[in-house]
Amino acid sequence: MRKRFQKGNVRKVHGSWIGRWWEDGQRRYEKLGRVSEMTKSQAKENLMEKLRVINARPELALSTSFGDFVEDVFFPFYRRKWKRSTKMTTEDRITFYLVGQFKERWLTDIMREELQGFLDAKASALSFSTVDHLKWDLIAIFRMAVSEGYARRNPAELLFTPRECKKSEGRVMKIKEVNQLFKSLGLRERLIVKFAVLGGMRPGEIFALRRGYVTTTYADVSQRVYRGDLDTPKTKKSVRLAALSDGLARDLDEWLKTSLDTAHNRRSF
Repeated sequence: MRKRFQKGNVRKVHGSWIGRWWEDGQRRYEKLGRVSEMTKSQAKENLMEKLRVINARPELALSTSFGDFVEDVFFPFYRRKWKRSTKMTTEDRITFYLVGQFKERWLTDIMREELQGFLDAKASALSFSTVDHLKWDLIAIFRMAVSEGYARRNPAELLFTPRECKKSEGRVMKIKEVNQLFKSLGLRERLIVKFAVLGGMRPGEIFALRRGYVTTTYADVSQRVYRGDLDTPKTKKSVRLAALSDGLARDLDEWLKTSLDTAHNRRSF
């Protein structure tokens, strides 16, 4: 049996530092000290001192479970990187599908064929996009596990999205249909649709627009609204100047003339 190494983790619970680790196939807990008496770093040092004895055993059969690694290592690190919108959707997806499936499994016991079989099984029930995201989630999780020393190899590296995954067929409107849509809408709704269809803007970017961010020829897309929060666009490439067509510019001008000027506080028009 190959040797495995664990680092354990430290959590603050009711004013105390609690160490957690695996020993003889069981989850172990121990109070390391009061928060008021030691720092988290000192608590980690105390835990590592205990684990040195356990890790030195020649018959070592210890590892970290998939669920614990995701919860204690992967999520805390990536939460610092993800935008709020990404964090909400990605954490929910990983927790529901991946942790739900592999929670109690040792990281080092999960093999490529098992992971590919999991994706294959999801192909008939989930969309191509969801399965594809799950594939990349697995790759990222195991890459970090290797980088942090929790695993020696990445069993997810060669995973692929099954061809059987359902792909939605996008329908493109014809020019006649677009013109009919514009004619059927009032000024406000028509302006919103034109920003999307002609300006190529996402809904959150449209509703985040303010007077100070639009001119007669372009819209400065540097903000978006997501679930009530004013935030930056989804990606760095999404920050751009969106050109306005003549028709869109005329509707915008008409809307601004009939709307309250809020430029002094830069609220959305």
